Amino acid sequence: MNIIIGITHPKHIHMFKNFIWQMEARGHKTLCLVNDKELVSFFLDKYGFNSIYIGKNIARFTGKLMQVPGLLIKTLLISLSFKPDIFIGQAFMHFAYVSRLLRKPFLILEDTEAAKQLHRFVIPFSDVVFTTSFFQRSLGSKEIKLKCNYELFYLHPRYFKPNPDALKYFSLSPQDRYTIVRFVSWDAYHDMGISGLSKENKIKAVETFASYGRVLLSSETEPPEELKKYQVTIMPDKMHDLMYYATLYYGESATMAAESSCLGTPAIYLDEQGRGYTDEMEELYGLLFNYKTSCKDQTDSIVKGESLLRTNDIKRDWQQKRDRMLQDKLDINAFMIWFVEEYPASESQLRVNPSIQDRFLKQ
Repeated sequence: MNIIIGITHPKHIHMFKNFIWQMEARGHKTLCLVNDKELVSFFLDKYGFNSIYIGKNIARFTGKLMQVPGLLIKTLLISLSFKPDIFIGQAFMHFAYVSRLLRKPFLILEDTEAAKQLHRFVIPFSDVVFTTSFFQRSLGSKEIKLKCNYELFYLHPRYFKPNPDALKYFSLSPQDRYTIVRFVSWDAYHDMGISGLSKENKIKAVETFASYGRVLLSSETEPPEELKKYQVTIMPDKMHDLMYYATLYYGESATMAAESSCLGTPAIYLDEQGRGYTDEMEELYGLLFNYKTSCKDQTDSIVKGESLLRTNDIKRDWQQKRDRMLQDKLDINAFMIWFVEEYPASESQLRVNPSIQDRFLKQ
């Protein structure tokens, strides 16, 4: 089987790396079609996946539309040569149209409710739309809800083993208390009109948390002058190790908040729109705390962070919560291997009996 996989973000490489390795070990061929973004090339070079760069990851929706004709032509020409049996990725317009033209199935994995504009253009031309268990919108008859978080593609304990050596660069040990803080640029198309923490509250949060241990600040934009002494450069392939051993994650990145939860680290996430998968981590498992970006919520989030840092044995408590969460979640790699290899029979079976996915729950 020949499989084309879409990559437009470092998270996608993490999501699909174990799937790629296992499918290739089973005799299948994979090809990643890549829209380049910061760190994507780092991970593709590290893993050596068969890949072709076809464009850039453009933040604004109008820019995405303008890029579509070029992506369509490149994807079609590559596909005519590679002869894919199936396309897999998020809601990519070029995948939707080329797969339909070639009469090949397109499987979408979606977890961002705010991508409404893309969904209108793409879903009618897809075959299956997988969403996570707490996804807050209906995407129609093609949707199949899975008992998973996509972060577990790569952070499920079957695939991720934390390496304490990653801490040595920062002169930290697994016993040390430290906080990872992340500020984002808010330039994604689904972030239009949204801003995050104020300058004053960025300073207040970091300085408050610094009184309880080290703060490792990662920011997509220039941080306030007062915080530059906390800013660090973290090797991309060490980030998940640092998140695993951290006492607290605090920030504006939904992905990093969800990753922290999946690793058993307390997380605070600030965003006006929110995400279904971060809501689930709070409402069902108590692993994460969601806040909007109002002045009150910003202040409340800092108070909550300080409260968590004052809690004794908090990592032990969160690891227990993580264990409970994992009991409810699929080994999503094993599920995807079954679904793709058995498609389209697997889709028919799953629509008739959704509980068939339970065979892939963590044992």
